[in-house]
Amino acid sequence: MYQRLAQSLICPACLPREISLRLEVHEGQGEEVAQGELLCAGCRRVHPIRQGIAVLLPEADGEGGEDSYSRPQALSAYLWSHFADLWDDTDAGDAYGRWAALLNQAPGLALDAGCAVGRLTLELAASGAPALGIDRSLPFVRLARRLARTGALEFGLTVEGLLEEPRHISLPERLRNLDVEFLVADAQALPFPRSFFTRVASLNLIDKLPAPRRHLAELDRVATLTGSTLLLADPYSWSRACAPPE
Repeated sequence: MYQRLAQSLICPACLPREISLRLEVHEGQGEEVAQGELLCAGCRRVHPIRQGIAVLLPEADGEGGEDSYSRPQALSAYLWSHFADLWDDTDAGDAYGRWAALLNQAPGLALDAGCAVGRLTLELAASGAPALGIDRSLPFVRLARRLARTGALEFGLTVEGLLEEPRHISLPERLRNLDVEFLVADAQALPFPRSFFTRVASLNLIDKLPAPRRHLAELDRVATLTGSTLLLADPYSWSRACAPPE
């Protein structure tokens, strides 16, 4: 995580109060923090930074652990849906480029809430303005950061059952060396101050949250008061395991 970002983060556990966090660097180089902590003076919560990834969850034991999205099949499916167009898969779409084009008409600091493995975040940063991606899934954030930092990734694409085929993601030049960062955070308790973002996106997320209205309120809170743009897209594949439809 970049040190300059820490200056803008707030404690998600203290919302609706917006209390800034104090950074303690245990290991790092230059602007990059590899190991450290983000300390809240309000609730005394300690939010860890491990292997460059800040974990900013509202619950007391929030460590960004493994979840249903940690399974190899899930990671494979998301990597395919985000990046298959880069190896000219005939079934791949161009949705992420089209979504980004809608938001990039008025560039400014961007938030990709529920970023998964990070394609939209990269597309938003390609406009020339910084972009931040957040997701509760630590494995997703690890993969997104690795791609953003190295520009390439090898993985096994699940074809059927346990059958995999090797795939290689190589980002084009326009998606490399961008001002982009990824955090583990909750879309219902965003660790950012009011009116922070000019561009805000929530894709394939709202029907998978326990409190979807709270998510909408959080998006509204962190968007700038004037001139901001919100992109909300969802297939409405509602998960009753997360929230009752009503």
